[in-house]
Amino acid sequence: EPELPPPSYEEVQEQEQDEEASEEGDKQAEDDGWELLNEADCQFEFGEWALNMDLSSSLHYMFEIQKSDGSWRRKHDAEQWRKRLQVNTALDIYDAAYKGWYSGKVVEIDGDQVKVHYDGYAEKYDEHLLRNSSRLAVLHTHTDAFKWAAASGGGGNYYSGGGGGWLSSYNADDSTAPQHIGMTGLRNLGNTCYMNSILQGLAHSPLFAHYFMDAQKVRQEINHDNPLGWNGRVADSWTKLLQKYWSGTYSVLSPNELKHTIGTVQPRFGGYQQHDSSELLQFLLDGLHEDLNRVKEKPYTEKMESNDDQNDKAVADQAWARHRLRNNSIVVDYIQGQIKSKVQCPDCQRISITFDPFMFLSVPLPTEKKYVVKTLTVVHMDLNIAPAKYSVRLPALSTVSDVMDELEAVTRIPKKRLVICDVWNAHIYKIFKHYEAVDQISDTENHSICYEMPTDNEMRQLLFDGDDSGSGSGSGSGSGS
Repeated sequence: EPELPPPSYEEVQEQEQDEEASEEGDKQAEDDGWELLNEADCQFEFGEWALNMDLSSSLHYMFEIQKSDGSWRRKHDAEQWRKRLQVNTALDIYDAAYKGWYSGKVVEIDGDQVKVHYDGYAEKYDEHLLRNSSRLAVLHTHTDAFKWAAASGGGGNYYSGGGGGWLSSYNADDSTAPQHIGMTGLRNLGNTCYMNSILQGLAHSPLFAHYFMDAQKVRQEINHDNPLGWNGRVADSWTKLLQKYWSGTYSVLSPNELKHTIGTVQPRFGGYQQHDSSELLQFLLDGLHEDLNRVKEKPYTEKMESNDDQNDKAVADQAWARHRLRNNSIVVDYIQGQIKSKVQCPDCQRISITFDPFMFLSVPLPTEKKYVVKTLTVVHMDLNIAPAKYSVRLPALSTVSDVMDELEAVTRIPKKRLVICDVWNAHIYKIFKHYEAVDQISDTENHSICYEMPTDNEMRQLLFDGDDSGSGSGSGSGSGS
C-alpha cells in the first residue's frame, strides 16, 4: 500500500489549535462549575429531548455535539462530580443496613464530609459520608432507570440540581392491590407528612369523599369565574387523587400532582419544608370551596343580629340562609357549621347575639401540667400608686377572664376596669379578650401588662361633662361682671 503523505503545515497547526481550544474549554467549563450529569444516560437525540423538556427552567445547560468519528472535544473526569457536590445535589446512596441503593440528596457539607438524605424517609435516617465514599454515585446509575419529563407534568418526583425534572419510579404509584379498599398509603415526598395526614383524614370522610367519585359532576360544578378560586385546578387534582385512592388498585400512591398544584397556586407550600397541618387544611378546604362554589354572582347581604335568647332558632336559620346566598359548595354542605356568639355590654347591659359560620374549632388538649402561673404588671389609674407585679396561679385550662378574677381579688380593682395587654418595646401588640386561653398570655417578664381603665360612662363624664360645667361657669362669671 502506498504511504500516506505527511500532514501539511496548515493541518498540523489546525490540529494544535483544536487541542489548545479543547484544553482551554475544559478548564473554562471547570472554573464555571459545569459538570457532566451522567455520561451514559445523557446522550440523546436533541430533538426528542427538547420536545419533552421544560425549557423555561431557571437552570442552564451546555450541550456538546459528538464528532463524526464518535469522539468528544472535551475530556471528562469521571470523578469530577464529587468535587462539585453541593447542598440539594441529587445522587444515588447505598444503604449499608438494608444493602440497597436509593435516590437521595445532599443536605449538608462540611469539608470532605457530606450529610445525605434518603428520598421519602425521615430525617433520622440521614447519614454522614465521606465525599469520596463508594456509597455515593451519580444519580440513577444504581437506582431505577429514569426518563426526561416536563417539570410541570404529574406523577413524578422532581429533584433540584439534576438538570430539570427527573421522573423516578421510586416515587411512582405502587399498583399492587391493597388488602382492603381504602388501606392505601401515601408516599412521603420529603417532609410532606403534614400534608399526608390531612389527605388521609379527608379521604376517609365518607360523605365528603363520596362526592368526588363522580368526576363529571365535579367538572360541571367547577366555578371558572370565581376570582377567589383557582379555576378548578385544586378540585381537579384532588379528584384524581381521591378516585385512585378508592379504586382498589393501588396500595401506595404518590401525591405528586396535588403537591405540585398546591405549590403552584400557593408558593409557600411549594418547597419541601415542614408546615403546619392546619394551615394546609384551611388552604385546601378554602380552595375546594371556591373552586366548587355553585354561586356564580354573590349578592350583597347584611349580618344578622339579635338581642333575644328566645329567638335563637329563627335568627340562626336566617343567618345560615344568608350565608348560603354567597357560599354554596360541597364544603359548606358537609364541613362548615354555625357558632353562636353572645356579648353583653357591662354598662348598658345590652345583649348582642350573632350566628357566624365556621370551619375550624380550636380545642384545648389536656396536658400533664394542671396549673400555670402568670406574672402581670398592674398599672393603676391613680398615678400616685406605683405599678406592681402580681403572680396568679390558675388551672391550665383557664381563660383570661379567670386571670382578671384573681387580679380583682388582690388589687381591689373591679374586673370591668381591667384590660390585659401584650406589650413589647413600649407598644401594645395585643389586647386579650375575656374568652381567650390563659396560655395566650406571654410568660416573658414585663410583656404582660394589666391596665386599670375607666368605664364607658366615666369616660363620657371626663370628656363631656367637664366641658359643660366649665362652659356654665364661664358664662356665669361673664354675667356677673
